[in-house]
This record gives sequence, structure tokens and C-alpha cells, in this order.
Amino acid sequence: RLGRGFQGALLVGGRSVRAFRLRILETGGLWSGALEVGFTACNASTLPQPVPEDVLALPQHLVMDSTGLFTANYSGAKDSEEIVSSGHNWSQQLRSGDVLRVAIETIASYGGAMFVVEANEEVKVKATIDLAQDVFLYPVVNIYGKTTSVELLDD
Repeated sequence: RLGRGFQGALLVGGRSVRAFRLRILETGGLWSGALEVGFTACNASTLPQPVPEDVLALPQHLVMDSTGLFTANYSGAKDSEEIVSSGHNWSQQLRSGDVLRVAIETIASYGGAMFVVEANEEVKVKATIDLAQDVFLYPVVNIYGKTTSVELLDD
């Protein structure tokens, strides 16, 4: 937990995965902010110190940011093309109990991958990415503003 101003916490998962789910446990009274979700190539033990206040400050990330756009700062992700975007401040509509699924899915016909975020089984973003299969990726969630508590769920 960062606890500095508007920033609530930066969560980095402890094991490498290609998909994860999380549940919104609690939302507060703030008027804005909620979540940024995705993956980082940094595991918890290799995070820069001090820990960045924002997921977008991580050195290697694949993230759906708070505006609903896919953002990549990762040398293995090239030629990303946004296919679906839910638009500005998508995560402000999330409520306690809502479940998100975040995944890197292989596209056999393309030979690449797709970054996908779903909220309550509704697609919020899809972006094609060129990412090697052997890359280790860790879940990352930036919690701030309106969202105050989440939990990673077992898949």
C-alpha cells in the first residue's frame, strides 16, 4: 500500500501467469479513479526501489490504463493495435463484487497474442501484441482513488 495522496496501492503478483482474475472488494467515496490492470515483466523481488507510485512507471508493462487504453512499455510487445476500447474512465463504473479477467491469449492464426480485459464477462479492451511465449509476466494492479480494496482470485 502506497498511501500517498490519490494513490492507494500497487499490487504485483508473486508468480508468472498469462491470465488472472480479481474481485473488487470495496469502493470508496472519491469521485474519480479506480484501476489500471495488466502485466509486468518485473517480479516483486526485482521492482525498482522505491516502488513506483503508478503502474505506468514500471520499466516493463502491458497495461489497460485508467482511460481505457492499452499501453505497452515492453521491448517484447511490438506493433500493438487496439481493437476494442471501452473508453474514458471505464473502471469508475466498477462496484464491489465485480470480477475482472485480464489475459494474454495466443492467436494461432496470427502467430501472436491478444491482450484482453473483461469486466463481468464484458470485453473492455482487446489489443494485438507481438509477444514471445517464453516471456515471464506477473499480474499488476494499480489501485487508486475510488477503488480501495481488491483480491486476486485463483484460476
